[in-house]
Amino acid sequence: MCEYSLNFIDNHNYFQILVPIANGTEEMEAVIIIDILRRAKANVVVASVEDKLEIEASRKVKLEADVLLAEAAKTSYDLIVLPVRGLFTFFVVINQ
Repeated sequence: MCEYSLNFIDNHNYFQILVPIANGTEEMEAVIIIDILRRAKANVVVASVEDKLEIEASRKVKLEADVLLAEAAKTSYDLIVLPVRGLFTFFVVINQ
């Protein structure tokens, strides 16, 4: 089995990545990107932009976020990935 890692050079600080999800999110885009990043050992936080953790994706699949967006906003992230139809949108956040 081949393993990949998105950790920094010192091998201790893993990338903090935020993946916000909402009702109507494309489930394949969300689940695939979350899975790939977690397999790469990134610290992925899935945040619901709704008022509860469980969302109903575009094909009526229910997904459960790790936290609500308000809670996730208390942490800084290296990358924000928006799962959108047909492509993944990445935002690099520069930590100051």
